[in-house]
Amino acid sequence: MDIPVRLGAGLSRLIGRSQFVVDLPPDATVEDLITFLEDSYPSLASGATRALTVVDGRQVGRTQALSEGEQVSLLLPAAGG
Repeated sequence: MDIPVRLGAGLSRLIGRSQFVVDLPPDATVEDLITFLEDSYPSLASGATRALTVVDGRQVGRTQALSEGEQVSLLLPAAGG
């Protein structure tokens, strides 16, 4: 199934692109997507493990099942004060 992926600024700089589509098996979860991205783009490994995962505008956990066409955003948490 095709899953559109959007990387936040901190992660997109690591691979030089911010949006792309990933083909995953029908029973894939957010964790499966992250593993695929880490294997495909080793420079993402450290950032992807601490990224917030957002599916179609709502933050979800790593065990969240994905459906065809759902957009997944990976965003690095911001600190400030």
